[in-house]
Amino acid sequence: MVLVLLCLGLALGSNFELSSVERTIDLKGKYSQITNQIKLENTSEAPLSKFQYSIPLEDYSYLALITAHIEGKPNEPLRIERTDSTSEFYLFKITVSKGVPSKGYVNLVVKEIYAHKLTPLPKSIGIFEEQLLLCQEYLNLPSPYSTKNSKTTVKLPSDKLESYTKPQDGKFYLKGNDLVYGPYTNVGAFSNTTIQIHYENSQPIPYFTSVERQIEISHWGNVAVTEFYSLVNEGASLKGEFSRIDYGNRYRPSGLNALERMQATLPRFARALYFRDELGNVSTSRASKQVSQASLSIEPRFPIFGGWRSNFVIGYDMPIQHSIKNEGDKYMLNTTFGFPFKEIIADELIVKVILPEGSDQIQHTLPFEVEEVSSDSMFSYLDITGRPVVVFKKKYAVDFHRQPFQVTYHFNKVEMLREPLMLSGMILCVLGSLICGFRFNLELDKSLKLKKE
Repeated sequence: MVLVLLCLGLALGSNFELSSVERTIDLKGKYSQITNQIKLENTSEAPLSKFQYSIPLEDYSYLALITAHIEGKPNEPLRIERTDSTSEFYLFKITVSKGVPSKGYVNLVVKEIYAHKLTPLPKSIGIFEEQLLLCQEYLNLPSPYSTKNSKTTVKLPSDKLESYTKPQDGKFYLKGNDLVYGPYTNVGAFSNTTIQIHYENSQPIPYFTSVERQIEISHWGNVAVTEFYSLVNEGASLKGEFSRIDYGNRYRPSGLNALERMQATLPRFARALYFRDELGNVSTSRASKQVSQASLSIEPRFPIFGGWRSNFVIGYDMPIQHSIKNEGDKYMLNTTFGFPFKEIIADELIVKVILPEGSDQIQHTLPFEVEEVSSDSMFSYLDITGRPVVVFKKKYAVDFHRQPFQVTYHFNKVEMLREPLMLSGMILCVLGSLICGFRFNLELDKSLKLKKE
């Protein structure tokens, strides 16, 4: 296997070389983020545009997002495709839109976001103890190409370090909350040196195990959004029993890794907001409106410690004119794909767009790829054939996926008369039955009664 990787590295090395790599491992937040600033040099005699990038096999299963852009142009993402895999690496192809000229170079920024890579150690802590996390990362970029100069910076939430890898070459130092490794020169292809950092991070580590967003369109003037959440805190679990007295201690910090509240950013024209869990409506929520957005601050019934779970629902309505545009009988829904909570990863995000009954010629436009797109139907009040439903499934949804997407469909306005006519017909039938019932006399003829007497 090593021979295969070396051959691959030599083959690709004849095309590109990494003049420098500045690797930043950000551990300040609730998940691991890596930013690689790469000076990519074309060593061939012809311009090239295809750049190979590798992700270690053990990291790929945690990869939530990978993006690339030319330095200084973050709004112009480069195309990334997975091309091949070995027993140790997954290979990607990054297309540089304008290419790299012969003997020239380009500065790239490649960002990676990983889920479930921060492990609490110890796994259980007392209510007054601080949470420690363990993270293992690659010291240098494990690239198919050789690297002339490499430097790695680990950004930490504080300067409290339990332990960390100390290379024998002594090329490391602490600078405030940053742990710096390097610089290193002439790093070979597919470098596999790893480092471990055991550090203090007492904030909660929330994940949504699943999120389902239902966007239901009614041409009577409303778009109803309902979102179902399953939440877990993957931080260190609570040792012993929970005590409300200890948790409310005024003199000692307690429950530092407990999730107490979350903030959702909603469209500014959202109305009729609600937040409820399995027991019903939760009154510990606050909503406010700003110029460009609405904010919903929710507080669960109880603090969510490490290992604890919670299921809840939030919902709101939007006026149809802010989300739906039309030209004749052709309509387009334009709304946000991702959920409104920031800095939380969802293991699975399901978005269901429920269209009016009678809609057809349905198409969609997404700014990124999803794992699955399917069609379904749903029956509601007075429906006959059912309402068409477009279902999108996305694995590992992050803040990046909070982008607008569009669903277009054809809808005949005459269809809007179906339900009023059905309801009117039902009312007329009931009233007609009542009229007939009151007018129909079921008593025996009085003359027959007299003869019997």
